[in-house]
Amino acid sequence: MGDEVIFFVQVEAMGAASITLVLCGYRGEEPILAMRLVMVTTSITETRAVTIPVDLRNAVETYMEKCRQ
Repeated sequence: MGDEVIFFVQVEAMGAASITLVLCGYRGEEPILAMRLVMVTTSITETRAVTIPVDLRNAVETYMEKCRQ
């Protein structure tokens, strides 16, 4: 209640159908949260994993490049 938490998101890996993110949360300089999130692109109609769409892949790659700078 009233705490300010700053989050950092980093792309750890990107496969053909999945993106792995690492999220860290800080209250001031104190780390209070660390987690890994794996997201898989799926087809509802085919009920299986599908290749990451080109526009999403391009956006993630752009974000990864900006994080390296």
